[in-house]
Amino acid sequence: MFNATLVKNYLAKHQVDYRLWPDAEQNSPPLHYNSGEFVRTFLLQTNKDYVMAMTKILEDIDLYKFKQYCGAEQVRIVPDQELAKIFPDCDPTALPPIGQLFGLDVYCSDKLVQNNAICFNPGTHDQIIRVATKEFLQVTRAQIGDFTRYPCKSSRYEFCY
Repeated sequence: MFNATLVKNYLAKHQVDYRLWPDAEQNSPPLHYNSGEFVRTFLLQTNKDYVMAMTKILEDIDLYKFKQYCGAEQVRIVPDQELAKIFPDCDPTALPPIGQLFGLDVYCSDKLVQNNAICFNPGTHDQIIRVATKEFLQVTRAQIGDFTRYPCKSSRYEFCY
């Protein structure tokens, strides 16, 4: 599986303060992690390139809005089967929202930036990383926009506009 050390090293290199669970002292998730802080990472394919988009866990990507926001002619959500081929050492449903690790631009839902902190999986479901939202967005140079719908109504993949 994907080595979370790559994510931790990236955050440390950029002097981002983060909390990792589990750590040496914890056997269960910290109670102060609330579900509104959890990020859902999507890999999208536009007619230009692959990009990452991060949303709140219960938000869905509105591909029509995303297409307008990023100026692409076509956008589709890459299904898990393809993710496994593109990122063979990463759990497809635990893709970390750090596009720089993969040479990808990152887009962030404007609703997510209302949180003081975000939580995400660093490539595996065995761990959770929690960081301050503002600091994380600065380091990842994520572009913030309105391209989601809430609540999540559909399956995750296979929509194309």
